[in-house]
Amino acid sequence: PDGDGLGNYADTDSDNDGLLDQDEDLNQNAVRNVGETDLYDADTDDDGLTDGEEVHTFLTDPLNPEATTWATFV
Repeated sequence: PDGDGLGNYADTDSDNDGLLDQDEDLNQNAVRNVGETDLYDADTDDDGLTDGEEVHTFLTDPLNPEATTWATFV
């Protein structure tokens, strides 16, 4: 559970990172496969930005911790 009060079965963003589960788990098998972000971890690459921030705001790769350019925006 991600603390939003919804069970993961009814939650379209299980980790509250700003990406829909269907966009993180592309083949809908509930297993993180190559090229997919982790639908239960808001920061798949552990770089300090949520996957949603990387995709929607900073236009960086949420799978590559070295692709973080957020410091230039702060």
